[in-house]
Amino acid sequence: MLPKEIAMSPLLKAVFWFVAANALAGAASLLLFPNQTETLFFWPIRPPISAGLFGALYLCGAVAVSHATLRGRWETARYLIPVLVSAGILLTLTTFIHLDRFTPGFRLFYWLLIYIGAPLLAIYFYWQHEKASATWEVLGEPVTPATRAVAMGLGIFLILFGVVTMI
Repeated sequence: MLPKEIAMSPLLKAVFWFVAANALAGAASLLLFPNQTETLFFWPIRPPISAGLFGALYLCGAVAVSHATLRGRWETARYLIPVLVSAGILLTLTTFIHLDRFTPGFRLFYWLLIYIGAPLLAIYFYWQHEKASATWEVLGEPVTPATRAVAMGLGIFLILFGVVTMI
């Protein structure tokens, strides 16, 4: 008998929808108004193409979190936890290093609340759902070797491309 996947808790779903909505709002402001980041985002981003890149990243995040939340199963959403934790920690550290670029006030408070709160909530939800007997077995269609090879090849290419562009 195969183990059963567990449903996301209602609170986790609510938090994930909030994360997706925030990412979508950030994506919209950055993609639609890349020249107005000093008033519509949390800090000025120059050049505008960089704002567009951040917007695209936020849009991808919104889609990934929305897709996982719509599925409603913990096992197919747990991959988001290391992403949220590492992104939250790195963005918080970067914010404190470059605090002078942020305008003090509500927007800075909101930014820090999100990027400090998200990793803490993610860790809590991971603990909560894993404690509820989540399974690590493949219950659906396993990834085919061809799909795995394409994903690995693309990942390696992107890493090498990123390293080459930094040199």
